[in-house]
Amino acid sequence: MSEKQSKKSQQLLLQIAKSIHRTSNLERIWQQTARDLGSGLGASRCIIYSYQDENRPLKVVAEYQQQALPSMLGWEVRLEECPEIGRAIATLEPVLVDTTLPQENGDRYSTLIVPTAYEDRPNGAIVLYHQVHKSRIHREHCPLLWREAEIELVQDVAKQAGSAIASATLYHQLQEARQQAQEAARLKHDFLGKISHEFRTPLNHIIGFLQLILDDMVDDTEEQREFIHEAHHSALHFLHMINDVLDFNKPKTIPILELELTPINLHKLLQNIERCAFNQIESKQLTFKITQPSNSRNIFLQGNEKQLLQVMLNLVGNAIKFTHQGGITIEAETLTHKVLNDEGDHPNRVEIRISDTGIGVPLEYQSRLFEPFFRVHEAYTSPYPGTGLGLSLSKKIIEGMGGEIHFYSMGEGLGSTVTVNLPLAAPCLSSKSSPEISPSLNLHSTPIREERR
Repeated sequence: MSEKQSKKSQQLLLQIAKSIHRTSNLERIWQQTARDLGSGLGASRCIIYSYQDENRPLKVVAEYQQQALPSMLGWEVRLEECPEIGRAIATLEPVLVDTTLPQENGDRYSTLIVPTAYEDRPNGAIVLYHQVHKSRIHREHCPLLWREAEIELVQDVAKQAGSAIASATLYHQLQEARQQAQEAARLKHDFLGKISHEFRTPLNHIIGFLQLILDDMVDDTEEQREFIHEAHHSALHFLHMINDVLDFNKPKTIPILELELTPINLHKLLQNIERCAFNQIESKQLTFKITQPSNSRNIFLQGNEKQLLQVMLNLVGNAIKFTHQGGITIEAETLTHKVLNDEGDHPNRVEIRISDTGIGVPLEYQSRLFEPFFRVHEAYTSPYPGTGLGLSLSKKIIEGMGGEIHFYSMGEGLGSTVTVNLPLAAPCLSSKSSPEISPSLNLHSTPIREERR
């Protein structure tokens, strides 16, 4: 290499090193490296692949190209599809190869592949192309148009780029960790504010009613019993909220569902839901209807009976809480799938839908309903009590049983539907049973109190 060429290479290396070490923006590092290196060496094209690990595809994140060439930005390729790049990344050594690009009418290129790395950990690859002159196309082998000095220059640039990429990646990871810590602190602050408000309400009720009794402010035994009943009801509500918080705060490494999964009879489950929810529905003068397969006594779900009933009562309780007119409908049906090399359909899951005619949920909030502590209504001003953990816990429990839970609403004021999908414990006798409306439940859109007289 002449002294003039050596000085030019040093200037190019210094220019690229300065530009990429002045920023922590990964996109800018990639693009400046591709542009300065490609134009400085007079390459037909220079592209940079980002690399994370062998299981993920490499992606073209920056490019320099002559105007007549089509863009490759955004292309993805797996290591097994491009063994030359794989060899360069595996050995951390440059690779020279004769390349034909079909998208460019079969033009041939002398291609140089140099990996970028930091502390022997690859994080990308620089690929430079020199187009072969037409007069040499028909030769048996494409000449390797890269001089040794140019290869050394690209290796030096790759070292600088690898270091800059690693620093920028670490910076972004630290920024992301900082944001996550700030978000966690904010959630903790919001949670403490909300939970303290929610805890005070039942505690004040308990203290208030007991204080009235201690101060002899009751007229007779019946009123005293009523006050004790109200205090007891508030104490149970308080206990329920504490259990929610304790369940949610179990370490993620210890599954919330350290439960024995056993067959659960669908008919019995629906009966228990009806029995437990009846008083709440009756007190609000709502209608209540359950539709189930005619052979529901022979249908068994796979799960934990206690936890599943808790989830279903939580979902029905939400439906009751947010419904002021109309009613609640529970529908259960088996879902079928086709089995290969077999005739007919076989049920393998059960879907339970809980629908209400309540206040609904605006569309923009529905994607966040299963987030911990999220509430559509602010805790301080909401007329609806709760910790914002019920749906999050329900999702954990249902998924722990191998099921799915989803929420649907057409919007505010248009009611809502929650679907719970669970696996069957054993094949059903028939997958096309006609639905049965429980005779003990309301059938005619009249208040359940009238139906029960």
